[in-house]
Amino acid sequence: MKTCLWMTALMLLAVSGAPLDAAKLQASDGSAYDAFGRSASLSGSAGLVGAYRDDDNGNDSGSAYLFRNLDTATEDARLTASDGAASDFFGCSSSLSGSAGLVGAYGDGAYSGSAYLFRNLDTASGTVTEDVKLTASDGAAYDAFGRSASLSGSAGLVGAYGDGGYSGSAYLFRNLDTAAGTVTENVKLTASDGAASDYFGHSVSLSGSAGLIGAYQDDDNGDESGSAYLFRNLDTAAGTVTEDVKLTASDGAAYDAFGCSANLDGDRFLIGAQNGDGAVASSGKAYSGSVKSITTLNDGGASKTISGISFESRTDWIIGETTDDNAVTLSAGDAGDVTAVGKAVYIGKADTSDLNDLFLHGALTATAVYIGTMDGDGNEGNALWLAATADTSGVNNFYLSFGNMLKVESDVSDTGDLLTYLGSSNLKIWNGSTWETLAIGNASGLITTGFDGSYTSVRAIPEPATALLFGLGGISAWILRRERHLMQEV
Repeated sequence: MKTCLWMTALMLLAVSGAPLDAAKLQASDGSAYDAFGRSASLSGSAGLVGAYRDDDNGNDSGSAYLFRNLDTATEDARLTASDGAASDFFGCSSSLSGSAGLVGAYGDGAYSGSAYLFRNLDTASGTVTEDVKLTASDGAAYDAFGRSASLSGSAGLVGAYGDGGYSGSAYLFRNLDTAAGTVTENVKLTASDGAASDYFGHSVSLSGSAGLIGAYQDDDNGDESGSAYLFRNLDTAAGTVTEDVKLTASDGAAYDAFGCSANLDGDRFLIGAQNGDGAVASSGKAYSGSVKSITTLNDGGASKTISGISFESRTDWIIGETTDDNAVTLSAGDAGDVTAVGKAVYIGKADTSDLNDLFLHGALTATAVYIGTMDGDGNEGNALWLAATADTSGVNNFYLSFGNMLKVESDVSDTGDLLTYLGSSNLKIWNGSTWETLAIGNASGLITTGFDGSYTSVRAIPEPATALLFGLGGISAWILRRERHLMQEV
């Protein structure tokens, strides 16, 4: 217990920048086996620490402690549940956002669980009880609602890993700044491929309108290898929703427990795998990444790399939706899957989106990959780069529009070699009125190719009307512009 307390204090101190001897946190009424430090949360210069086995309202009823100024490490308020009882485990999870705090009690109500919201903690003192109690509308015994909890602004996300035979679920609550009494969720979150004993909801994190949920016993990479699920647009979601993207560790293995912890902060995520092979076997590791790199990168002039993470998207994967010069690299050993019905990969989606790149070193499985616009014309300089390690055997159709490029790290300038390289994947070229599948017999009217010693460039031939409008000088200028851009990226 002393080790856990010391580590909690040290982490809080590292953020505050205070001297070591000023940042040791402890409960004013602490007792043996209170488990102070079982959960901890930081917001600004304030910290909230859970002690889920505190006994003030009965054995293991639990409590939490607020420290508003970590520089002085003085306890300002003690938080408890107004209906606290033995074995509630209040404080098993805690989250602080501004002047509000959310504390989970997964043992409440025969382990159906609950969570408690506290407002105005910037002025709280002494012992305070909750402003709002949160429960699940379909809560049942042993759901363990409240085992994880996250607060972002006026919204809260609470995990219930025991729901549905431990397949698990999570619940989103909005407008907690005005809520009162006991409230139930606005949205229920589940995994599209959830199965018994996945423990979805064992960890949760909320940032703005996005949520990240861990399922550390999911079996995609072997028994209890683990996974995590990303949800977006939760500010407008309703009913029961499933994830936008599922994430796994590219090097995941049985019993790694990827998703045992999860944290989301704006565009960044961090996911723990407590049994993964880190410095030594089973020492544990964590994985970080960018939300935009696996969903929609549309910042303009932005570059992201996916490394160590593989993903399955239930939505489109877009590099450059309306802006220019966005680039994403999928590293060797990583895999992306975009095969949900009606979903596709877009590199430069709109007419206004030019000079976007997808550098593929890993594996891509997709129904459709558009290099340029869906209508075959309107933008330029977008490119798909296929490195020697790239695996696109799972792609059904590539669509290449005029003004954009497919780049292959091999000499496939001969049409037969290019078709052999593509295997069962179709390369479709816009011929001015429709998408025409490339074959040896029609290649001369659809594409031009050239090998520069490293990459073969495949370009669509513009239809006659477009060529006259664009002009040979314009084509040459575009090629130079494109190559200058690519030299900066490679």
